[in-house]
Formats: sequence, C-alpha cells, structure tokens
Amino acid sequence: GDLVALESPTYYGLLMTAASCGLRIRELPTDPTEGLDPNAFAAMCASAPPRALVLSANVQNPTGACMRESRKRELVALAARYGVTIIEDDVFGEYARHAGAGLRALKAHDQTGTVIYCSSFSKVLAPGLRVGWIIAGPHHDAVLRDRIAQSWGAPLLNQKALALSLREASYEQHMRRMVHTLGDTRARALDLIARRFPAGTRIAPGVHGFLLWLQLPDALDGYAFYQRAMARDIVVMPGFAFSATGGFRDCIRLSLGHPWSSAMADALAALGDLADRMLAENARLTASGHGAADARKGPAPSA
Repeated sequence: GDLVALESPTYYGLLMTAASCGLRIRELPTDPTEGLDPNAFAAMCASAPPRALVLSANVQNPTGACMRESRKRELVALAARYGVTIIEDDVFGEYARHAGAGLRALKAHDQTGTVIYCSSFSKVLAPGLRVGWIIAGPHHDAVLRDRIAQSWGAPLLNQKALALSLREASYEQHMRRMVHTLGDTRARALDLIARRFPAGTRIAPGVHGFLLWLQLPDALDGYAFYQRAMARDIVVMPGFAFSATGGFRDCIRLSLGHPWSSAMADALAALGDLADRMLAENARLTASGHGAADARKGPAPSA
C-alpha cells in the first residue's frame, strides 16, 4: 500500500516488482535527454511524499538519459529534506563512465544515507551472470534480511568465476572494448534507421549503452508493431510496457547488445519496411472511412 515514485517511462521489471509487492505507483515525467525532473519530484513531495523513489540517473532504461550533476545533487537534497529513500538502479552507468562522460552515481552525492545503490555485472560482462551488489547504508540490515528471505545466496560457481575474472583479467580493458563495440553498433544502427524508417520517426538522443528508444510516426501503435515484428522473429518491446498507466503507445525499445552484423542490419531494415507498410495500411483505412483505432488497441495497463 505504500506509495512509490518511478520514472516515466521506466524499466518494466520495476513495474512488475512494485505490483508484486502491492505498492501504489506514481509516475514522474522523465526527459529523454535530461532524465527525471527534480521540480516534478519536489511538487510530488510537497503534496504526497512517496516512501521511495526508484530511478536510473545514468543511462536510463529505456531512454538512455543521463542526468546532469547539478540535477543529481538537487534530487538527493530534496529526498533528504522530505525523508524519501532513493533506490538507484545503476546497471548501465558503467557504459557512460568508461566512455569518459564524467558522470557520477547519485550515491556519490549522498551525505545522509538517503540513497540505496544497486548495480550488477549482468549488463556489462554477461547477461546470464546474475551477480550484483547493493550499498544500502542505514538500510543494510533490513536489506540483508530480505535478501536472505528471498534467496539463501547467489550461485557460488558464478561468484567464483567472476572473482577469478576480476583477478586475472582486465575489467577496465573489457569495458573500453565494450564501449567501442557498442558505440560502433549504435552508430551503424542510427544510420540505417535514418535511411530505412519512415520520416517522422524520433529517437531518444542517448549515446551510451545498447538501448534505443523510438517514437513511431503518426501515432503508429507500438503494440501492433511488436506483434507483427514477433511474427517475423524480430524482438522489440512496445512502449506501453514501460508505463504503469499504459502510456507511450507509439513508442518501441530496441536492444542492440551485440557487435554489428548482417543479421542485425537485415532485422532493422525489415522493421523500417514494416513501419512503412503499417503507415500505408492506416492511410488506406482512414481514406476508406474506417480509421485505424481498433487495430491499435493493445492490452489494458496493469497499474
């Protein structure tokens, strides 16, 4: 029953977790360049402070937004003033830091134990390596009790393999290689999207990591797009999944976490052709007087 503030859009896994815990969700507007707006958080706190604010200040999922340091300091100060705990999800932040962006975690601005910091190796070493960490500060004992109650421990073999890798290999060199490889993939993907997707397609301007957040033109429905892409064995995520209220229905998220390949190029080209085809179909329906509203009905929001 507690009230929790989340970014909008936000990672759908956080929405699922909040729902499973019986929490009430309040969405806060998140700019695709600047990230969460501290003014919106301040206005919320002035009327109904949440128990917690969950966000990614660096390389936000799905937009890739990175907050300025001044905004981070302001947000942490506001949370401390109103007694709101911030849960910082920083699983993609390493990409920005190792690209030389000079971005600090929210936790670096925390002087009062306001921020619980969470990160993981699953997004930078291997997706199946489910080993992460939490810096909980004054909440340490409570977090540890919950961790033990949910699971008696992470797989020991994974932890030992990770420890060996960190001792014997160069994590810094690995991250530099990842940043270079994914940067090349992103640049090639953006060039192909510019050439093959219909005019009016908008792309969030994030430059780090491997996620792209797209707004389709002419309110083209992201859920219908997702269904038809799946029929071609191409996976995208529809925008409504990133909102507790079912917003962003004309958006999709692309995941490009691999080196550039002909298969990826073919898939992106096929998605561009699909968008063109759906726009043409909608235009024909509109011209015939039927409209395309029924075709755009996705599942009801799960808030």
